[in-house]
Amino acid sequence: MACSFARSGVWEFAHSMAVNPTTLQSHAVAIVAAGVVSPLGRGIGETACALRAGRDCVTEISAFDVAKTRCKTAGQVEDAWLDDVRATSKKTRRFHKASLMMMAAAREVRAMDAAFAPEQMIIGATGGGMTYGEAFYRSLSKGGSDRRRAAWLANYNPQKAVLDAQEDAGWRTPSIIIANACASGTNAMGHAFELIRRGTRRAILCGGYDAISEMFWSIRNQCVYLGYTCPECQKPMFDGLRDTLRKTGKCPRCHSFVMDDLSRRFVDGNWI
Repeated sequence: MACSFARSGVWEFAHSMAVNPTTLQSHAVAIVAAGVVSPLGRGIGETACALRAGRDCVTEISAFDVAKTRCKTAGQVEDAWLDDVRATSKKTRRFHKASLMMMAAAREVRAMDAAFAPEQMIIGATGGGMTYGEAFYRSLSKGGSDRRRAAWLANYNPQKAVLDAQEDAGWRTPSIIIANACASGTNAMGHAFELIRRGTRRAILCGGYDAISEMFWSIRNQCVYLGYTCPECQKPMFDGLRDTLRKTGKCPRCHSFVMDDLSRRFVDGNWI
């Protein structure tokens, strides 16, 4: 399916709605750029095309052994999609996939708005580089020495992906990490929206990321198959949740949105 995604499309919502800049509230909020890495594709263009086509991104899990789990499928970000980011330097080859996704999303943001420099970053993430944490503790349980432990430990924390994206972009800005399970990214965007609306900040990069991990998958795999029923309708309570998690829940994805003061964008003459 051929598909294009241009700046003059959905992002030009203010102009397409014939908004008069003189009537805007002083702190109306606009999304002015975005970067996406998801099982539907890398980049907002590929993701939008997949959504319009109704493409199913769910495949057999290849990141770890699912022989002992009931659910064996999920949406996955292919490693090959991030090869160009991974090959940036010798240092980036040691980065966790979470960092590579954050870097790729931030690069797409910069491609949309090269002059953008965030006053703050607010990112939702629960797992961070969880698979590196799993590898670290498995290595400790086996005893002996392993030279990889230092790299695993250094790249495990959830703030590491945000710091790596900042370094890659040349940004130096305060950051907030919001960890609230599945709502983390949504909460981060809501917090950014409120800061701009109140005039506390004028330009924020917000969003969320998570990389699939065996621990999170195992917990959720068991939760959705507990068999609890709704006391009112007697239907399995987790049926809808199971489908949601299988397709979108803790599957790997990263999204970054630039929120800006809408009146400033009009004054500066920048696109939206």
